[in-house]
Amino acid sequence: MSLRYMSKLIPTLLLSSSLFVLSALGVEAQSLLSPPYGQQWAETPDRFLRWAESQDLDIEITSPAENRAKRYIRAYSKKLGNQKLGVHSIEARYHHSQLYEVTVDYFDPRLSSAAAKTKHIEAKRAIVSQYGTMKPGEKRNSEKDGYKTEVVSYHIEPIGGLMLVILSTEVTDLLRKKSLFRFSLIYRNENVIVNSRRQ
Repeated sequence: MSLRYMSKLIPTLLLSSSLFVLSALGVEAQSLLSPPYGQQWAETPDRFLRWAESQDLDIEITSPAENRAKRYIRAYSKKLGNQKLGVHSIEARYHHSQLYEVTVDYFDPRLSSAAAKTKHIEAKRAIVSQYGTMKPGEKRNSEKDGYKTEVVSYHIEPIGGLMLVILSTEVTDLLRKKSLFRFSLIYRNENVIVNSRRQ
């Protein structure tokens, strides 16, 4: 397997890991934490779509067959990361057309693993500076077919019902001694889902 394959593998690992982390955390607090890029919790997809178009991003919309109440909108650049935003992609998730989760994915295969880790550290420091110490979450290592995968997460829940997770994944080619590193910031407001079910 090549580094190109590894770059395709990491998004799948991040997605499955983020779902595991968020479900394991549960909901313990309510927060004033706002989603990024001027979005607002519980708003319809219109603002996000207009914003993505203004940034010249490609847009993918998914409506899961098993749950039509949910809609996922992913905005991304076909180039290796959007230079203006400094990110690879942004995914907004909606429940009954109300925003409840935003994932900002930082990944550039042109960067060395060390350089990507530096950005990860800077992002974590910024979160700690604004919201306080983050709690450790998922941490696991695995090896398969000559590749080692390390997944690490931290989270913070400033006030009840809302959380921010920073999730990193590194895939290392043990034979070639090369690795790729990426991380995501996951903003989630569980209260939006809870409130929509009551309506």
